[in-house]
Amino acid sequence: MVFSFSHEGALEALLQDAFEEELGHLIRTPGNLYDPTLFKDNKLPANVLEFIDDPYLSGDPVNLDKEVRNVLWDIWDPEIREVDIEVGKGSGKSEICILSQLYGGYFLSRMKDPHRFFGLGKHSIISSINVSINEKQAKRVIFKGIQDKIESSPYFQSLKPVVLTEEIRLPGNISLFCGHSGSKAFLGYATIWAVMDETNYMVQTSTRSGAEELYGMLSGSMKTRAPNHYKLISVSSVTLGSTWLHQRIEEAKRQGDIYARRIPVEIDIISENSDGSVILEVSSKDPCTKEEVKRAVLEQHQVQVDMVSLWDELGDRQVCMVVGKREMILGI
Repeated sequence: MVFSFSHEGALEALLQDAFEEELGHLIRTPGNLYDPTLFKDNKLPANVLEFIDDPYLSGDPVNLDKEVRNVLWDIWDPEIREVDIEVGKGSGKSEICILSQLYGGYFLSRMKDPHRFFGLGKHSIISSINVSINEKQAKRVIFKGIQDKIESSPYFQSLKPVVLTEEIRLPGNISLFCGHSGSKAFLGYATIWAVMDETNYMVQTSTRSGAEELYGMLSGSMKTRAPNHYKLISVSSVTLGSTWLHQRIEEAKRQGDIYARRIPVEIDIISENSDGSVILEVSSKDPCTKEEVKRAVLEQHQVQVDMVSLWDELGDRQVCMVVGKREMILGI
């Protein structure tokens, strides 16, 4: 094996990274990616819909259909690892790709030390990537869309992003990478979140589709680095005939992995006592199930729900009251 180094000290950096990554594999635990202490100011990042709706974070406003917002909410469900989406043309596919990748970069940038959490060496490039069907789709649509959002976002501008040919670098060796299925440059990165764009149209051979091959490369790496936290999204416009994506969706139906979409809710704390008991108000445009309310309250406020009241109409929204107890984080 032959190594080529451009400057003195590169060997030491490489060896240190190899040691840190090997150590990371040994000590890596499932972890709670939504522990506030992992983030700057000990504060959880905005959720994906808050991020999209805040011009300071995501730049110039974008008018999204309710269904696209619901899909983005579902994608960033903490328990969801892989998502397969097929949509009609003009139904918001590009927005799903752009905003998913952008939010992934935002989330990583809010972490105090993402490399440590994921067990990666400090010199590893940790990334949120989009892989499109061809270079034109990757650069002119997705990369340009991400670049425009970043240029209009005061938050991202405060990070002083560096725009390169196929990626945007953020501080801390974080990358938003946009490539195409014919290029394998992204394989050198520590990918945590990825979008496969237009999988129905990736080259199909007699034995294997390009989408299936790409999925194999990405999922193998991501499941190793972040088995409990990775997100791999396959999205495409509708096409006739049987494709790898069609087969994935049909298999999910057979396995019962199609789940009911959860409705985004707004949650306000009404009161909190010293013993950890909390009363919250939950509001939504449409009533949710009790399980959906419990899950949202736990994710957003780390409160275990004991009681959920009936929904009551208040203006154009539905409101319910929740009583619960905050989860305690114990240090050992």
